[in-house]
Amino acid sequence: MSNEARDPAGPPSATPRARWGWAVTGVGFAVILWGVLHLTSATVGGRIHEFKERRTYGEVKLAAHRAFPVTLLLGFTGLALVILGGRLRAAGRADRGGA
Repeated sequence: MSNEARDPAGPPSATPRARWGWAVTGVGFAVILWGVLHLTSATVGGRIHEFKERRTYGEVKLAAHRAFPVTLLLGFTGLALVILGGRLRAAGRADRGGA
């Protein structure tokens, strides 16, 4: 028998704090993905139609170095949001008396 069947108020994840925690965690993962895609798009660039139009190693390296600070900022921001979401979910469980 699950806890949901015994607890008429619903599962611990149904608390507002826990729901906000899941939402903040999802936003955090989206921000991390945004950072990864930012760096990828800076290094890969646009669509290449012919071989002679490709970028040199130096151009790709320079683009990666220019995009890295924003990528790092997005990555750390996303990580902070994921941690905050986890703490909100844990606080929601504590409010309900869960583990």
